[in-house]
Amino acid sequence: MEGFLRRQLPAIVLAGCVALLPLAYSAKIFNETNVFALDGWFFGHVFLNTLANLVCGLFALVVTGRIATQLNAVWVTTFAIHLLLTVSVWGLRLSYSRPLMAVALLVSLMVCTAIVLLRDNLRTRRVGIVPAGLTSDLMTWVGPNVTIITSPQISPRNYDEILINFSAKIDSEWTKFASTAILSGCQVRHAAEYVEEVSGRVYPEHFAVEHISANPETHSYFVYKRIVDILAVVLLAPVAIPVIIIAGGAIAYTMGRPIFFHQDRVGFGGNLFRMHKLRTMRNLAAGESALTTTLRGDPRITPLGAFLRRFRIDELPQFWNVLRGDMSLVGPRPEEAKLAKNYAKAIPVYHYRCLVRPGITGWAQIRSGYANDDQQTLDKVAYDLYYAKYMSLQLDLRIMAGTLIAVMRGSDAR
Repeated sequence: MEGFLRRQLPAIVLAGCVALLPLAYSAKIFNETNVFALDGWFFGHVFLNTLANLVCGLFALVVTGRIATQLNAVWVTTFAIHLLLTVSVWGLRLSYSRPLMAVALLVSLMVCTAIVLLRDNLRTRRVGIVPAGLTSDLMTWVGPNVTIITSPQISPRNYDEILINFSAKIDSEWTKFASTAILSGCQVRHAAEYVEEVSGRVYPEHFAVEHISANPETHSYFVYKRIVDILAVVLLAPVAIPVIIIAGGAIAYTMGRPIFFHQDRVGFGGNLFRMHKLRTMRNLAAGESALTTTLRGDPRITPLGAFLRRFRIDELPQFWNVLRGDMSLVGPRPEEAKLAKNYAKAIPVYHYRCLVRPGITGWAQIRSGYANDDQQTLDKVAYDLYYAKYMSLQLDLRIMAGTLIAVMRGSDAR
């Protein structure tokens, strides 16, 4: 029952709107709460505009194609239907209300847009992938919701989207299948593009440095991102400095000196820089070797250190790195030099993450958190490369919002 109601929700929304609109039009336009008390001509005018809303809504329920195509279709159809109504009313010299006709047009646009978006959000898209050039690794990245198309004789109309690995050689039968799919209105796209859309990650085998320079939005954002960083740090400094002083005093009292932790990290262009943090770990005992990575539940982290990490207070001294130009507020997290060298050997595209300035927070941090093994590291790199490819103010604001939520929850810190 719940599934049925979920599928029928757009139709239920339309029915509810059509039922309430005559009352709303009567009350707001004619100041009459009882629509049946209206003069006969105006009652007919309310009825005709409500009928136009219904026709537009019914079209929005059945229109097909890509989401952009559907929206364009319902908008054009809505204007056409209301224009036809307007011309008919004028031609027949019927009584009419300009405010009602304008409001009815806006209502149709909003309701139809909402129905199209709601249908797209509720329905399960049928996605198939062509087996030519398909590897088990690529199948893992596209996810379990994609089915393998077993034969080029299958009708493309069985799918909403068809994925192809255009990096591989495609034989003539599957090329013909793809052409037929395009002509039938099915969306045909690169499998790597689908991975980026549904997971926010770049498929590493498909990434190339040209992808960054080819994105005009990313290229233009390089110019003023630095200005945004400096202004943000200056504005946040009056809050950050007192917090650092208080936290530093607490560290000195509970753990002793040093207060700060300094470490060389790999930054923009692969250059080393010294990154600064508030110390959150106890000093090493005699003969104890330092671990390169921080483990979940690491016993070296003190209770105060755990608190500072939980709310990211230990990262505040990196504002100085941002002012110096070593880092940005948002970007891939800088790795320790030895770790970065090992990752670069294991992951050929790893060094591409250095094409943008490292950040205090990043896309990988809010999507995947810390990496404990090689697969998680690869996932993290895939998120970093996605950021490098699509870096923009919109994406930065999204990351900052995600970071703020994580800080408020005190989540994914160690």
